[in-house]
Amino acid sequence: ITAYRLNVADYIPFRTGIRVALEHDGINSNELPYSSVAYYYKRAEPGMVEVDALELGDAQSAAAHEFSAEGSPRTYAVSSRFFNDTLPENESQMAVVSEESTSFRVAIDPENAGIVLRRTFDQAVRSQRADVYVDDVLAGTWQSAGGSDEFRLREDEFWIAAPITRDR
Repeated sequence: ITAYRLNVADYIPFRTGIRVALEHDGINSNELPYSSVAYYYKRAEPGMVEVDALELGDAQSAAAHEFSAEGSPRTYAVSSRFFNDTLPENESQMAVVSEESTSFRVAIDPENAGIVLRRTFDQAVRSQRADVYVDDVLAGTWQSAGGSDEFRLREDEFWIAAPITRDR
């Protein structure tokens, strides 16, 4: 059996490394011979660069980014492993949960080709959903379905197109 998949539109972004695993029959109980080839096409310059970062739990960062959470927000520390992480060590991250809106400002290059918001979140808070606005323009809905009590930390991205973010 031969299968091909071209991931031009479904590329997998990563920063410093990537782990790829093959899974078969749902519980990995078969021991069959598999082989695979992956091609990595690296650009000379990064396609995206980190421009700004909001650090939750850091009062200076929150103030600099005009971070606010409406209602009765809860801020707490999460110590856990990342989703699908093979490393045994836990990492600690700060989290904010709010049933109402949160807002913040980040710096972006006005001549951008679109931006990516990346967040680390606590999967113990299940099925998270937020409408994302840029200067009162709805950019879309950021949704992370499901959850996990074992691997609580997970990164997720939300892409915003250039027509919404250019010249801002």
